[in-house]
Amino acid sequence: MVNRRDTKWVSWFWCTNLLGISGWVPESILGYRDASSAVVTANYNSIELTVAIGEIVVGFHILEGWLWCKKVSNEEGWVPLENLLRVQDRLD
Repeated sequence: MVNRRDTKWVSWFWCTNLLGISGWVPESILGYRDASSAVVTANYNSIELTVAIGEIVVGFHILEGWLWCKKVSNEEGWVPLENLLRVQDRLD
């Protein structure tokens, strides 16, 4: 079920699956069936990653203003691009 749009992240929707699990889903992977339901068209999870100022993460995939990142501790999740600063492209 597609419930509501985020006011800041307008391309993200609060959705609930058939098991009752809810989370933010990017519109780009939703195939709408009607006004309140959609089919997810790509694998996705809504894990957000907590990071601290100055912490270095490795980014892998950008989606609707967010970057899938991995910390030194191997924790992974989404971080808003607006909270990140690119330090270099490669760690050679």
